[in-house]
Amino acid sequence: MAPIVVLVTEYSPLRAIQLRNAITRLVDNDVLVFRSEDDALSYLRAHATAAVFIDAETPWGGYAPGVVRNIRAVTAAPVAVLARSESIATQLKGTGANALINKPMTNESLTALSRVPGWAIQMREATA
Repeated sequence: MAPIVVLVTEYSPLRAIQLRNAITRLVDNDVLVFRSEDDALSYLRAHATAAVFIDAETPWGGYAPGVVRNIRAVTAAPVAVLARSESIATQLKGTGANALINKPMTNESLTALSRVPGWAIQMREATA
């Protein structure tokens, strides 16, 4: 099964660990976390992936549309963005990404993510 690629936009090892652990609890796919757009793009050019998830919960979120366009240029995998604000979601229109607005990384937001059309992830029962 192809992995899910997560691009963490906040330079925080703790945030990267939290996201990986939250997603890993709920999906059968491997979860690969990248803290660099360049590293994520290099991986995506060379490997198939089930989906791409961008964490834009940080002030970096304003750059999300450009990052999505770069990712869409190298993979047809579905892309979703955890957006901080409605304005970021508006900027994402036309990029081919789905936006989840103002949702912290919780079981509820991951379940919502699994319902986005085209996402090739298999959900497991959450064990809190």
